[in-house]
Amino acid sequence: MIQTKTKTIIISGGGTGGPVIPLITLYRDLKEEYNFYFIGGNGLEKDIVAKEGIPFFTIRGGKYRRYFSWLNFLDIINIVIGFFQSLIWLRKNKADLVISAGAFISVPLVWAAWFCGVPVIIHQQDVRSGLANKLMAPFAAVITTVFERSLKDYGKKSVLIGNIIDLQINIKEEKRRNNNLPLLLIIGGATGAMQINELIWQSVGQLSNYYIIHQCGVGKKKVLDFVNYEQREFIDHQELIVLIKEALVVVSRCGLSTLTELSAFAKTSILIPMPGSHQEDNARIFQEQKAAIVLDKESATKENFIKVCQELLKNENLQKEMENNIKQVIKKNGLEGMKKIINNILK
Repeated sequence: MIQTKTKTIIISGGGTGGPVIPLITLYRDLKEEYNFYFIGGNGLEKDIVAKEGIPFFTIRGGKYRRYFSWLNFLDIINIVIGFFQSLIWLRKNKADLVISAGAFISVPLVWAAWFCGVPVIIHQQDVRSGLANKLMAPFAAVITTVFERSLKDYGKKSVLIGNIIDLQINIKEEKRRNNNLPLLLIIGGATGAMQINELIWQSVGQLSNYYIIHQCGVGKKKVLDFVNYEQREFIDHQELIVLIKEALVVVSRCGLSTLTELSAFAKTSILIPMPGSHQEDNARIFQEQKAAIVLDKESATKENFIKVCQELLKNENLQKEMENNIKQVIKKNGLEGMKKIINNILK
């Protein structure tokens, strides 16, 4: 007997891939049970969602710049327009639940959902609460968090669940490397982190005892002639999971989706947070628990990076200590925790 889907869930987030990946994971797990729509802007989320086949609708939105700009006044107008677009859309499509994983594009949607009496779940990924989530939190029924430290920001509405990822991704044909060198995987993000790119390009010649796969970002490849060095502009997420599992050491920014995977797979990691951003707070959690080596703007030099990579290669005890610590940082089974909350609201 075919189950009739009677409930509709709206998922929303964007700007970067970070807020979108947990929502996609949720969709994949629950798509046979609920109707899904994605509401976002014209950012990276649009391309990611298109590959999943989720109906996508665009609304107007804005953001707050922490400096004087006339665009701040224009964005207030865009947020008001986005509110009324959301209001019309929610009433027309009879939404039962709105879930946002952050981003300013979700703000007018969440406000409209509250106005229409539609319950809202906010998923707070980073340690530091962003302005968008602060603006949405008063209108949410539940705020789920990845870190225990975030609970105090939201009071009784908050629930610690961990992050929402699927660890059961299977790839039929796994690409194998034609050598037995340990893998050093560099993840600079889909758009590429030039700080990390420059660091790797300067260091690769002195890391010949690794095989290096470097995700450098679209349009950012540099011509280098090293036998054990492979540059990729973009790595599909499913293949990226395989490479993370295979790697001896992973070098990454501090976005929560990647950090969650590094924790789940207990990976020896070198973290290079984006300077002056919430990623520094995320990295600090891992550093305090001796779960990863963190190189900040000052310490992320060629000399330090090479020294750390070589130390990790030869020090198995340090590897094991970091692997044991990192798997304790983020609570497991975030997907199941979120599903339980959704079912409690809808059923």
